[in-house]
Amino acid sequence: MESTAVILAVSSPPGHAGRGIIRASGDGAFALAEACVAEAVPRARRITPVRLGLDGLDLPSQMMTFPGPGSFTGEDVVELQLPGQPHLLDRIIDALIALGKEKAIESRRSEPGEFTYRAWLNGRLSLTEAEGVSAVIAARSDAELKAASMLRSGRLGAVAGKIADQLAGVLA
Repeated sequence: MESTAVILAVSSPPGHAGRGIIRASGDGAFALAEACVAEAVPRARRITPVRLGLDGLDLPSQMMTFPGPGSFTGEDVVELQLPGQPHLLDRIIDALIALGKEKAIESRRSEPGEFTYRAWLNGRLSLTEAEGVSAVIAARSDAELKAASMLRSGRLGAVAGKIADQLAGVLA
């Protein structure tokens, strides 16, 4: 995974919905957002109503900005809430990537797990917590979800650490 480009992905569940989310993370995320909206992009944690003008479209949207290092990934993050039509969301991502090329902002679609990888890389998550995020996504039962939540919150590591300490005491 190359980690300098702005990465883009649909961050809402698949399928049709009233709202869909596109997430962008990386050093050029704010510049990329500024290139497609008429409003100034705030460099603070904020929700701003905007008109997204891309690929011949003029869409009312909500833009959420999360400046790094306080975001999930530790990088500047922009989220756009748009009508949740899957084809529209993919079209907007393609248009953002094309706009990035035009404005010399390196951007691409993210690889699976790359937002979490960047959070780990930037010290926002421990390896155990990053594995927990993956386990939550993959969980298929309540028991798997509970174990994954413990892993993600770090509680599983604390429990395992206590057991390891007790075993070390017994063995000593």
